[in-house]
Amino acid sequence: MSELPTGWTSAKLKNLVISADPGFAYGKHEEEGVFQFRMNNIRRDGSLDLGKVRRVPTSAHKKFEKFLLEDGDVLFNATNGPGLVGKTLPIRNLPEPAVFSNHFVRLRPYKDAILGIFLAKWLQWQFNRGFFNPMTQQWVNQASLKRERLLDIDVPVPPLLEQRRIAAILDKTAEITEAATQYRSSLHTLWETTFNSHYSTLTDVAQVPLDDCSVIGSGITKGRKTSPSRELYETPYLTVANVQDGHLALAVVKTIAATKAEQDKYRLEHGDVLLTEGGDPDKLGRGTIWRCEVPGAINQNHIFRVRPNRNVVDPAYLAMALRAPESRAYFLRHAKQTTGIATINKTQLGRTPVRIPALEVQRDIVRRCEAVTNEEAANDSRAYTVQALTASLQSRAFRGDL
Repeated sequence: MSELPTGWTSAKLKNLVISADPGFAYGKHEEEGVFQFRMNNIRRDGSLDLGKVRRVPTSAHKKFEKFLLEDGDVLFNATNGPGLVGKTLPIRNLPEPAVFSNHFVRLRPYKDAILGIFLAKWLQWQFNRGFFNPMTQQWVNQASLKRERLLDIDVPVPPLLEQRRIAAILDKTAEITEAATQYRSSLHTLWETTFNSHYSTLTDVAQVPLDDCSVIGSGITKGRKTSPSRELYETPYLTVANVQDGHLALAVVKTIAATKAEQDKYRLEHGDVLLTEGGDPDKLGRGTIWRCEVPGAINQNHIFRVRPNRNVVDPAYLAMALRAPESRAYFLRHAKQTTGIATINKTQLGRTPVRIPALEVQRDIVRRCEAVTNEEAANDSRAYTVQALTASLQSRAFRGDL
């Protein structure tokens, strides 16, 4: 750890917590049960997501009370898909009793040493920086960080008053981010209503397999072997985290060393439609249109690049059609599903039926949805600004320069 500011100390995480306990697994939902935190209840940015709630009976574990959460606890997501280990949530002001699944480690800090809210925000910052990625053990679609490895990390410890001040500042940026997220959700609902009111009327229009109106390609594979004699160039590189449902998250765009041939092969073109090949079932096949927001960018192999035949289909219309409920339902029906993860392959994607009316009809539908999509883009732009500000504030806060 770099030199600490005056008055700050450093300690191993294991010396800052009373306990660090994993949760328990339970496969069924019991309507009258106790709320159980699961992976999907913590967003990538560390905020709470109650879109899906799992409840379990008190008989789910013989030591059920041991897993009840308290204000000041910290939930660390120790098992998830690759790149998602480390999402962290502070527990405070719970409206009802709650327990947690075996995908988490519950950290219970010594309150006279470190505040749960400060510890959670520091761990989330480390997650944002990719700090935990090289520490995880990975297998097919899953990764985990051992409890012992987590407890061995060094944590900066400012005075409690400073911890509280830093947490309050970062809380404010989190509130702004949450407001933007909620507004996007409202806009998305409005977009769905607007688009589907037109798309659903195309009952007499032929459904065309996606392969017949576009060319589907994959992307570059991280960690592939390259010839030592080939010159490599740092190239903007879109990951699954960049491709959201109906928009792009470009606050952080990674780079990858690629050859000239790879750049030419995978370079994205204006009007390409990007779709994720897997993830949580409700996020399978999420995607949006590419408008060269990052010149020269290429995509990773977990993102499909769908290049429309513009003589047949308008790119913006195709991006919308692939977000339609019937397309998402098709993805889910044909996906391969493992524990909490769903994936679709190129062949299955190519068979996705899409309603293709005349081009003028497609463009009219796009125009009718334009006001909503423009507001979505404006909201995203504001959200990216806040994300960049948050990243800057986090970096300054945790080096004692805030």
